[in-house]
Amino acid sequence: MDGYRVNLDELEQITARMQGFSGFLTESLQGLQQRMAALHQTWSGEAATAQSEAFTQWMTAAGKVAEGIAAMRDASADARTSYIDAVEKNLRTLGLR
Repeated sequence: MDGYRVNLDELEQITARMQGFSGFLTESLQGLQQRMAALHQTWSGEAATAQSEAFTQWMTAAGKVAEGIAAMRDASADARTSYIDAVEKNLRTLGLR
């Protein structure tokens, strides 16, 4: 079995990309919510009600996706910190620091 390796630079890049995507997604959802609110100021009736209900369900699901991405980003950042700490502790134990 080959040794276990973690590319900390790549992990940092992935974490940054998730952060960027998370921000993009949050801004996009906010913008969409604002546009839908503006639309519903002039639109009424059964179709408007049905669309509003469907949009609410969709936004709930999209919010869960955004939360999941944020959780993955946090886990990635925490993992990087843990790997760095483990390396430092091992080096100190071996007297190399």
